Amino acid sequence: MCWNNARVMTGRDPDRWRFDPIGNPVLKALRGCQGALCHEYDHIVPFSKGGKTVIPNCQILQTGVNRFKSNKVDVPLNEMHNSSRKLVLTPYEMDLVEYSVYGDYGPAAAQKKTDLKFKNNLPDRR
Repeated sequence: MCWNNARVMTGRDPDRWRFDPIGNPVLKALRGCQGALCHEYDHIVPFSKGGKTVIPNCQILQTGVNRFKSNKVDVPLNEMHNSSRKLVLTPYEMDLVEYSVYGDYGPAAAQKKTDLKFKNNLPDRR
């Protein structure tokens, strides 16, 4: 699966969070949307240029980066980086995003929290 080609985000559930090749965090559930955490699957060598639809030719890219790359080959990483939506999240903010999308949060799937405590309308990490 293409998702597994992407770099794992340390301390987060790898079934939910990954980095694209530029270093943008992306959330698996947010595929095909336009936000900073959204991603699309990309042919490294574009299909229109003879690239095969196989896992070794697949990568996840933040949606805006994928649209910039389009059907180009060998786009320099710095050019793709310049086209990305920069977003740096704290672990707490990532928990909030994860809770909003999945209904639970945590560093790994094995430690999912189902009984969340609330304080000031935000999940309590205790």
